[in-house]
Amino acid sequence: MMQPTVEASTSSSMQLTEGWAKELQTLYCNAIKYADAAVSFKHPEDVHQARVHIRKLMSLLKVTGDSVVRDSLLSSLRKAHKLLGRIRDRDVLIASFKQRRRAAVHKERRKLLKAFIRHQKDERKQARSRAKAKLPKLTKKRIAKQWAAFVKHELGGSPQHEQMNNYLLQLERQFDEHRIHYEQSKQGRGMTDAETLEALHKVRLQVKELRYFLKHVDLADSVDIQRKRQYYEQLQESLGRINDRRVWIARWNDIGPRKLEADPAAYRAMVRELEEELTQEIGRLQIERPAIDSHTACYQIRGETDEQKAIGYRSERQNRKMSD
Repeated sequence: MMQPTVEASTSSSMQLTEGWAKELQTLYCNAIKYADAAVSFKHPEDVHQARVHIRKLMSLLKVTGDSVVRDSLLSSLRKAHKLLGRIRDRDVLIASFKQRRRAAVHKERRKLLKAFIRHQKDERKQARSRAKAKLPKLTKKRIAKQWAAFVKHELGGSPQHEQMNNYLLQLERQFDEHRIHYEQSKQGRGMTDAETLEALHKVRLQVKELRYFLKHVDLADSVDIQRKRQYYEQLQESLGRINDRRVWIARWNDIGPRKLEADPAAYRAMVRELEEELTQEIGRLQIERPAIDSHTACYQIRGETDEQKAIGYRSERQNRKMSD
C-alpha cells in the first residue's frame, strides 16, 4: 500500500498538510482492512466498520475540492459503500427481528417473524455473493490505483485553516436547508408522509457529514465545539432509529403476507406496530437550528502537535490582519 510522502516545513499550510495526510491515510488503511475482512462474513461488525470508515474517508475527501482524481476515487468508494450497505441493512434487520421473535408471546407472531427473518437471510445471502464477487476487485485494484494517484497528485494540496472554516459553514447551511425542508413537509404533508420521511433522511445524511467532519478536526478557541459533537451524535442516533423503522416498514410492505405464507391479520398487526414506533420516534425528535457563525475559529487536523497548531493559529491571525 502506497504511503503518502509529505516534506517537512515550518509553514502552517505544510503542518496542516502533514496532519491531513496522516488522518486520510489512517482512514484509508482502516477502510481497506475492514473491507477485506468483511467479505469473509465471519463478523458482521467488519461490514459495519468498513462502511463507517469508507463514509468518513469520503466526508473528509470532499473538503479538498473538486478534481478528476478525487472524484473518480469518491465514485469507487461509493460503489464499495453501497455493496456493503445491502449486507449491513440485512444484518441490522435480522438481529432486530430476532429479538422481537424471542420476545413475542403469540404463536402467529413468532411464526411470522421466523418467516420474515428467513426471507431476509436469503436476500442477505445474495448481497454477500455480490459483494464477494465485486468488492475485492474494487478495493485491491481500482480503489488502490486511484488512492495512489490521489496521494501523488492531490494530497499536497490539502485544505488550509480558512477552507476548513468555510467547509463547516457550508455543511451547517446545508443542514439548515434540509431541516427547513423537513419541517415544511411535516407541517404540510404530515410527519409520516413519504416525502417528509425522505426529507428527514437527507437531514440524517447531512448530520453524518457534520459528525465525521467534527470528529476528525479540532477547533481552536471555540467553547461550543464539544457541544456540537455531542449534539450531532445524539441527533444521529435518534435519526438512525427513525430511519430503521422507515426501512423496515418499506421492506414489510414490499414483501407482503403472501410471500411469507403468513396470517394476514398477524402481518397487518406487525406493520401497524412498526408504524406506531415510527410515529413515536418522530414525535420525540427535536432538531435545533445550527448557530451558523461566519467567524468560527480555525481548525487543525488531528495529529498536529501543539507547536504546529500554534504556528497555524499565528499565521491565520496574521492573514486576517493583512486582509483587514
